[in-house]
Amino acid sequence: MAGPLMHKLPVLVVLALLFTSCDHQDFQAPKTKVCNVAFQELLITELMANPVGADNEKEWFEIYNASGHPINLDGLDFIAAGTGRPKTHRVLSELAFTIQPNQYITVGNAVMGAQTADYSWPEMVLPNAGGYIEIWCADELIDAVSYGNLAEPSQGRSWQRCVLDLEKPDQSPTWCDVDAKTDTYDGENLGTPGQQNNACPMPDHCLDEEGDLRPITQARLWDLIITELYPDTPGADDPMGEWIEIYAFADFDLAGMVLEHLSNDRTRQFKIPDTKCLPLKAGRFYVLSGSDNMYENQGIKEAVPAFSPKGLTLYNSSGTLTFMNKDGEIVAQAEHPAPKSGISIGYDWDSETWCNQRSIGIFDGIGTPGQTNDRCTGGGQ
Repeated sequence: MAGPLMHKLPVLVVLALLFTSCDHQDFQAPKTKVCNVAFQELLITELMANPVGADNEKEWFEIYNASGHPINLDGLDFIAAGTGRPKTHRVLSELAFTIQPNQYITVGNAVMGAQTADYSWPEMVLPNAGGYIEIWCADELIDAVSYGNLAEPSQGRSWQRCVLDLEKPDQSPTWCDVDAKTDTYDGENLGTPGQQNNACPMPDHCLDEEGDLRPITQARLWDLIITELYPDTPGADDPMGEWIEIYAFADFDLAGMVLEHLSNDRTRQFKIPDTKCLPLKAGRFYVLSGSDNMYENQGIKEAVPAFSPKGLTLYNSSGTLTFMNKDGEIVAQAEHPAPKSGISIGYDWDSETWCNQRSIGIFDGIGTPGQTNDRCTGGGQ
């Protein structure tokens, strides 16, 4: 029979005494689920674990709302760890905010509101090797990423999830270093915090005009012919002003192709990047330059920026041009005479000879970029 004291104690105290007397030392109350997020409704899409210089206030990871509806961060748990003790953080109600569908936000150890800390977690530490980041809603894992297991992230470049994976979150994601040509967000580190990521490169694939990744359509022998070139700009050589013209007999991509220029036992090669497909259609002339900006390429209105960003530096002498596809197969070749400054050299299909062009007004120099060439008379130049 309970004594008088037990009748006066509050019920919760009585329960506590009973559990203690039964030696339930490890009893823990179940987590209260204050958040409302399902598996992979939020995705970890980018992280900076190895910034240039000190890591303080420079580390961050990015979250993307893939759910199709607004999500509030209230009650979510973040975990960041390596080989040591994990660091955990629960989002405070007072600091929580809502992420809209398809929105990217950053979680960083900088001050709240910084470009890399839409939400600030000052104690966060992202190890360079063997690290992982997790997002939890009570006892349900929302998303996780491990990194630095085979090699540490490149210093000063974020590690990002391929943007194309956002349409298939149930498949194994593709991760890569951010493109080295990406602009810095703070003057020294490269990344896209709070913005859409780039597409990670895949062997023999390229980005089409819609931004979708697809296999490269290779050019084969006789798919194109070299029809004109402009290697000698007036005055100092202008890499953005030099160009070559081709005619396509088939549909193919320029991605990954190589132009080789041989002159007087010297050779230069110019590789077309394989990131973008740069598709060409049969039955058209194409001018291949370092820029599609007519104020940079000496006035050509429709140029394909195949040799961006460095442009072309062809020899200002007679030589041989060779086009090879991504596999190294020769697809076109042409021997040409020495050029004159400011004048292009064009191929006459009827006489099968090369000669200086005479047309003016098409671009800043003399020539016929993107159009039928002037006829060669007298057997050449």
